[in-house]
Amino acid sequence: MKILYTIFIVAALAIIIYVYGIAFDSFSETVLVQVTPLWFFLLIFGIYGFIAEKIIKKTEQGETQSFPQAASTVINAVPLIGPIFLFPFYFIKGKSSLLVSFIGAIIWGVLLAIFFVAIFPQL
Repeated sequence: MKILYTIFIVAALAIIIYVYGIAFDSFSETVLVQVTPLWFFLLIFGIYGFIAEKIIKKTEQGETQSFPQAASTVINAVPLIGPIFLFPFYFIKGKSSLLVSFIGAIIWGVLLAIFFVAIFPQL
């Protein structure tokens, strides 16, 4: 699974570099906003996959008794950013890193959509 998550992160970074670093001037603001969910989903999916793998490993090794306890440990290990960025782990409880990363990416995708509707409604 780590290879899959790595591929997703690399693909997201490649899209970001191409769109915002190489071809930025050739895209309209609308296109730039429309492409954001693609790289955003890939990046969040990959990051959450790695974190979920770590959490699952902690529970399997007996370091914690449950997924929520392990998630709290990981979230608290990253001060300030952890509780904000990793809040879906408070709600997602599962033994499948694939499912956890997918649900986490969907949650952040919905938040991104709300952000675009509130900030850029004309696009």
